[in-house]
Amino acid sequence: MPELPEVEVIKDGLRRKLRNRTIKGVDILFKGSIKNLSPPVFGKRMLGRKFEDVSRRGKFLIFSLDNGSFLIIHLRMTGQLTYCPSNEEADKYLCLKFILDNGYQLRFMDMRRFGVVYLVKKLEEITTLANLGPEPLESNFTALSLEEILKGQKKKVKIVLMDQNLIAGIGNIYATEALYQAKINPERKANQLTEAEVKELHRAIRDILQRSISARGTSTDNYRDAEGKKGNFQYQLQVYQRGGEPCSRCGAKISQIKISGRSTYFCPSCQK
Repeated sequence: MPELPEVEVIKDGLRRKLRNRTIKGVDILFKGSIKNLSPPVFGKRMLGRKFEDVSRRGKFLIFSLDNGSFLIIHLRMTGQLTYCPSNEEADKYLCLKFILDNGYQLRFMDMRRFGVVYLVKKLEEITTLANLGPEPLESNFTALSLEEILKGQKKKVKIVLMDQNLIAGIGNIYATEALYQAKINPERKANQLTEAEVKELHRAIRDILQRSISARGTSTDNYRDAEGKKGNFQYQLQVYQRGGEPCSRCGAKISQIKISGRSTYFCPSCQK
């Protein structure tokens, strides 16, 4: 699933390309992607709209339109958003496309078809968006605020990091990597971390996310940016999907376990 860095990279790419572009046509190929309106109503309301801005909240992409409404897209597991020439061959998993006024299209592809698309007048209409926790790269996300989040949680720390209602945008990849960098075992109870461990985890979260954005995201699976290009942070991953390999820090074998049904990787020697 694209996480905060991947969605941030897509947002930056689309913002430059979509501002002031007008939608001249809407083609809905998979009706199940449209969640809060019937496909015909969605298409009618989007036709003629102009993109004013593109922003991100957690893993959501938010497109501000010229009439004050918002197009909201969550890519879920396998969703992709690309900006491409209208004459470019369509992907077989194409679900939705917006035909623009400059000979280009905004295309939404989704192999597993879990992605969701909304058109709303107010952002608060989407409960999962309204209930998101703080953004981990914002200045108000401090070590102290992370400590406040963790101390009220008896769950395993990895589960807490991935809870979107507590912290927005962190998923399996970056929770795994941040815990490794901070030398914290993912099975530790969140409320049992020391003050020093919380500070180290806070630094690790922000460092990992920022470095991934700089590397244009992680393409371990099917993630692509707005131009259809792969990211490069997969080459910097220390433990994610490296079960059985030696730890780059101490040489011990990296363990692979399941936490809440998600594959989790850690060094049993380094991470305490």
